[in-house]
Amino acid sequence: MAEFGALVFTSVCSACHGERGQGLLAPALIGGRASFARFGGSARAYYDYIRSNMPQNAPGSLTADQYLAVTTYLLLQNKLVPPDAALAEDSFESIPLPH
Repeated sequence: MAEFGALVFTSVCSACHGERGQGLLAPALIGGRASFARFGGSARAYYDYIRSNMPQNAPGSLTADQYLAVTTYLLLQNKLVPPDAALAEDSFESIPLPH
């Protein structure tokens, strides 16, 4: 899942968020500059936001698998889930995000 998420991120997200998610035209998604405060500590809210609003030029245009994979990739890159995490959509309910 993480490898697929990396591919989705590179092909769809990196133009705005930077090759390493460091922020570019859009906010940082990976690393110390990434902020999760607006999601109220909920990985589910984070996933729902990505699924409903991204990519900015075509919201909701990815497949369900692509949204799941890219969200998993971002959580992994931010060390919010273990490297061997196999997440499903309902998994996000139990993952806390930093404020």
